Amino acid sequence: MRIAILLLLLLSKLATAQLVLADTNMVCKGQSVRLFVNPKLFAPDEFCLDYVGERDGLYYFGSCAQITFDAAFAFARIMQGYIATANDAAKNSFIGSRKPGYIKWLGYYQDPNSATFNDPPDASSGFVWMSGAKDGFTRWSDEEPNNFENSNPGMHVILGCSNVTPPEWCDVNKDDGHKYVAIIETKLKTVPPFPEVKILWETGSTDREIVVSPNSSRFYRVQITIDGVVHKDSIRINVPEVKADFSSYGGCGNPFFWKPKLLTNFPEKDMEITWKFGNAVIPLQNLNPKLGTAESGNVQVGVKINSLSCGQTVLDSSIGILLEYPFDSAKVFEKELKLNEIFKLNPINQKKGFQYTWTPPKGLSNANIANPEFTAIEPITYTLNIDDGFGCKNKEEFKFTIDPNIIIYIPDIFSPNNDNVNDIFEIKTNTGFYGHLRRFTIMNRWSQIIYDSTSEWKWDGKANGKDVPAGMYKYALNYEIENVPYVKSGSVILIR
Repeated sequence: MRIAILLLLLLSKLATAQLVLADTNMVCKGQSVRLFVNPKLFAPDEFCLDYVGERDGLYYFGSCAQITFDAAFAFARIMQGYIATANDAAKNSFIGSRKPGYIKWLGYYQDPNSATFNDPPDASSGFVWMSGAKDGFTRWSDEEPNNFENSNPGMHVILGCSNVTPPEWCDVNKDDGHKYVAIIETKLKTVPPFPEVKILWETGSTDREIVVSPNSSRFYRVQITIDGVVHKDSIRINVPEVKADFSSYGGCGNPFFWKPKLLTNFPEKDMEITWKFGNAVIPLQNLNPKLGTAESGNVQVGVKINSLSCGQTVLDSSIGILLEYPFDSAKVFEKELKLNEIFKLNPINQKKGFQYTWTPPKGLSNANIANPEFTAIEPITYTLNIDDGFGCKNKEEFKFTIDPNIIIYIPDIFSPNNDNVNDIFEIKTNTGFYGHLRRFTIMNRWSQIIYDSTSEWKWDGKANGKDVPAGMYKYALNYEIENVPYVKSGSVILIR
């Protein structure tokens, strides 16, 4: 089965590929750890590639045996090339047919120069094919490309897929023991003699390996020159660290609640966690507990975390918080709006963590935020239901009416008989009317226009200078309010 089909149907499995390695990626603060350049760069006896084909000006080589992804990456760099990219159906078929029956490596990596680069990565973090191909048959899986940030220092990843039937995908976690055949694409026509390798660490050392003792999590970078071609890589060494968010607390009292959160880069099983909430000291192995207290007013909250393996205190932090009824009193808000006026609601009680529900949701830009907007088209009352996130609830009410100055008066009868009483069919607007009249038309019973004006808003009962007969006539008034067009239509009785 072609690799293209596998890539389209299945979630990709990605693993980081390294030119620089470490004995471990997690050390205690101040502990020494060995960093070293991939030994495959210095192992000519293990460097073995077979020529497997040519396509579009590129030459393809396959590893003589199944190798680890670190070795595959090192071999590609020695060849001044890349792990082969499967980016279209024809090429997928070509790569899949090299060394049939073996599990293949395909080249994919995170470009730190991409405008969308992000570390830790996500689906938009600048992932591209190693060969620079514009397209690729791959899909994103939430937990990939790196399950653990500490194993993605170099931003290079490799996608492994099988070429067997039925399709089989292998987990390419670094320590799972799986090996793959590397298919490498390069502009080199032949396998060169084993190259000269030069090393320059950011520390200034040119040795194959160095020893570092980090006091905090950080990247260590190295520049590796292979036959005059410079390759850069880095590795992240983590020191146990925890960040605490104490900001989430509330409730109506008896009890009040606190929901702290811990973000950490080392396993919970290696932690000894002790929480402090007011007068209570609470040993509790939970990164996101919900704690309660009958205390109120200013109380101290905090957490102390020890690393069991390191025998060190990783975090000891506390702050004061104010536990009180979370809502301020609010009167009914009342306001008269102009027709089509856009208004932004602004409740008295607004706080991070509050949950909002507006009823009715009609006309609101979003019925579940503190400050939705609406356009005034009719009188309406909105009720805001607020929950502080801990079950303490309150309401605020907002009543809106429409400005009465919008009223347009149009009579339904007139008598143009020159008695100076109701001789004119005239449109009148309230004082303060803030709209604009645009067009006034009169139609006979056959819907023929007999009067049409864009500047006069009255009719004397004549058409082309002659009196029209008594009877019922239709009218239409076009007008605008706040740049919104309207049409008011109806009928008027003309009496002679």
